[in-house]
Amino acid sequence: MAAQETKTKAASFRLEGLTAAVFTPFHQNGDLNLDPISAYIDCLVKDGVKNAFINGTNGEGWSLTMAERKQVAEHWKKVNNGRLSALVINVGASAVRESQELAAHAQSIGIDAISCTPPTGYKAKNFVYVKLMLDTLVHFGLCFEGNSPESSRNSFLFLSSVSDQCPRDRFNGSILGRSAEEPYSYFLWMKFSSCRLYELKRCLQRPEGYQICSGHDEHLLAVVAIGNYSFIGGTVNFQAKLFTKVMEAYKRKDLEAAEKHYDQFVINCSILKKHGDGVPICKAIMKLSHMDLGPCRSPLIKLSPEEEEALMVDLQQSGFLDSVK
Repeated sequence: MAAQETKTKAASFRLEGLTAAVFTPFHQNGDLNLDPISAYIDCLVKDGVKNAFINGTNGEGWSLTMAERKQVAEHWKKVNNGRLSALVINVGASAVRESQELAAHAQSIGIDAISCTPPTGYKAKNFVYVKLMLDTLVHFGLCFEGNSPESSRNSFLFLSSVSDQCPRDRFNGSILGRSAEEPYSYFLWMKFSSCRLYELKRCLQRPEGYQICSGHDEHLLAVVAIGNYSFIGGTVNFQAKLFTKVMEAYKRKDLEAAEKHYDQFVINCSILKKHGDGVPICKAIMKLSHMDLGPCRSPLIKLSPEEEEALMVDLQQSGFLDSVK
């Protein structure tokens, strides 16, 4: 496929609406349990989720072997049957060649897009800066089969560094301008998890046509107010309906309803933080509100029966469970 045709095809791909950073189901002994995934997709679609982000932090991708990551990706692709609009696979790994292998595998099975972060073990400060991260990702050659840009598929540029750990004076929306040029033009999207909404707006104003997926749930209403309706995150798994209520109310200019739903949204987020936040608490909430996807895998530790009972009390008394049904 010619490079221009490939870019045109990739540019037409959009990650619209809500993207759930999905959990990986496990048996009680920590082995993969792929059987619930088809029902899991039904659950997500019923709640209005459009896309799945697979093998990321929420999916405990860092705790899976290479073979398991491929197995999980293959099963999602096999059972989806078009129910979710897009499947995005995280191919980030500590070894660059493992990332390349995972990217090639994703391409071979027809995954819609890939996501990547640089290796986590090396904390050189240049990995924090967006401009140099673009260089790093291109150096990986993640989306290139045989290092050929002509054969690249869609690439989801997952910049986890665009968060509050990125120094204010080092991130500037104008940095994104260079990534519209070769060889950066295959990177089409970013996840923006920073609290600095001013910088988010600057990214949205860039002329290159980047799609920004917001990843900071707590700022839902503010993010919608500045014009972004694309979200990706772990809580989308169990409160997609509440996300949608806030966004739809704002779209129809019913600010009273938007604020009312957002008030409950903030309460829900506070319950998460009260009980520890992170994958174990989110997976427990998924179990109590929607479906049981099993425990976390070591080194993460699932909630004890006592902790789960205390969580259930708060979910009921706070209106959490009613709000996500």
